[in-house]
Amino acid sequence: MRLIVIGCQVFFREISYLASQSKNTITTTWLPQGLHDTPDDLRSGLKSAVENASNLIMRFHSNEKADYIVLGYGLCSRGIIGVRSLDIPLIVPKTDDCVGVFLGSQKRYLENFNKYSGVYWYNPGWVENAYTPSIDTLDAKREQYMEQFEDEETVDYLIEQESLWVKNYKYGIYINSDIYDNEVCKAKAKKDISELGWSYEELDGSKTMLENMVNGNFTDDFLIVPPYHEIAETFDEDKIKAVKY
Repeated sequence: MRLIVIGCQVFFREISYLASQSKNTITTTWLPQGLHDTPDDLRSGLKSAVENASNLIMRFHSNEKADYIVLGYGLCSRGIIGVRSLDIPLIVPKTDDCVGVFLGSQKRYLENFNKYSGVYWYNPGWVENAYTPSIDTLDAKREQYMEQFEDEETVDYLIEQESLWVKNYKYGIYINSDIYDNEVCKAKAKKDISELGWSYEELDGSKTMLENMVNGNFTDDFLIVPPYHEIAETFDEDKIKAVKY
């Protein structure tokens, strides 16, 4: 089987390792972490990547196209809604975001989301590639604002407003990777969570969904988007569905 994986950079280490162990022929394309903050940009990036993947001929494998294009994204602020398959089916995890993928299922994500009211998630990939809240981040933002406004009262107000959301969280949960872990990343997460006044917790991650993605084992945890269909939201436990365009 020939697969093209279009993934968020936070999956780089896990998917790269699992792809190296897979019997399938896999080509990977990475998009920058953080595109979910601007869903239109994520949607545009995915559409372009899917189009490029659909035009890619696997020249060293009988001059054939891929069998599937796998998206390494969940719903992700609705950034995948409207993304279309062309002549190759798309495979998409049925999760709110990458947290469910790292935990192994949307079900496990929801169980812990309900257990820990007000949780901010961390893992090695996010600490390496993403913005994660910390006192250091706020200090850097303060310096940036001082250069911009040169007025301490204005800067104090802006930092206060940016810090309001911190009060909505009670827990910082670090997801241990069962493929790659980094004590430096974990130590940074512990430090940042403590300084923000949140309770630190750890959960073991699961490679189940990631393994299934690269091995072509597309269980009920995945949506198969047939050719000439697009991803639509369902507003139920399935999250997404395929509709013809």
